[in-house]
Amino acid sequence: MREEKNKKQLFDYLLRHSSEVLFKKLNSEDIFFVPLKGIVFKDRYYESLESRNSNDIDILINEKDSLIVRKVLKDLGYSPKNNIGYLQKKVENFLLHSEEYIHESTGIEIDLHSKLAEKYLVDIKLTNDFIASCTLCKTDNYLYYYPSIEYNFVFLCIHAFKNNFVEFQNFNDLLKLSLINGFNREEVLEISNRNEIGKVVVECIKRLEDETYNKIFLKIRNEYERIRYYKESNTTYLKRLSLRFFLPFGEDWHFFNYMYVRFFIFPIYFIIKPIKSGLNFFKSF
Repeated sequence: MREEKNKKQLFDYLLRHSSEVLFKKLNSEDIFFVPLKGIVFKDRYYESLESRNSNDIDILINEKDSLIVRKVLKDLGYSPKNNIGYLQKKVENFLLHSEEYIHESTGIEIDLHSKLAEKYLVDIKLTNDFIASCTLCKTDNYLYYYPSIEYNFVFLCIHAFKNNFVEFQNFNDLLKLSLINGFNREEVLEISNRNEIGKVVVECIKRLEDETYNKIFLKIRNEYERIRYYKESNTTYLKRLSLRFFLPFGEDWHFFNYMYVRFFIFPIYFIIKPIKSGLNFFKSF
């Protein structure tokens, strides 16, 4: 147990140090960036003794700066997790919303975003509005831009939706934002309705206000476990919680696009991908 704790503390230190090195370097290149979740979210919204697990560094940048940022990452020892061709990049630009990099020696991973979510889930306008809401923030070591509470809340709702509404940390983050003085629920709903994801955000808010959820949340708050840990004692609730795909989302265009891509395009894509990789392998001889 102590060994696991030491490993976690070491990883957290590496993640924080790697984040600071990256952010300072981006500052020196005068690059606009927004830390998504991660250590910045923890420092802003969590108490000092509370734990928030982070597995990688997520940052949002302007797409026009992507070439410079890729060079920065390369100079710092990061390399793409997957080397892909032009056609695959075009496909992944629709299916995925980030580029993944890994450090050669530390193993720290970076997700480089130029949009908040995949094209079939939200429109690029939401990313633009999210960026427009950002203000310049300062720490002792670096500068960064950060969104309004309301836009951050909407972004985290999308993240919770993509994780099937079962990730404890997603709801913990949302709860932290919703309890901040000045949190404007009406603005959140207006932002989400304007971007055709109103039903997703309303569903998140319902779950935050659900008494059953809050009872579970209080039980596991200090154990840092997933909600699914309580499957046996909360079977009915957990079934309802995990059945996102059967929620009455009505005529939400983005929702149905998400469903279509997830169940039809993704399977085809991941069948073709290894075949293409195998052909490329044989061509290399």
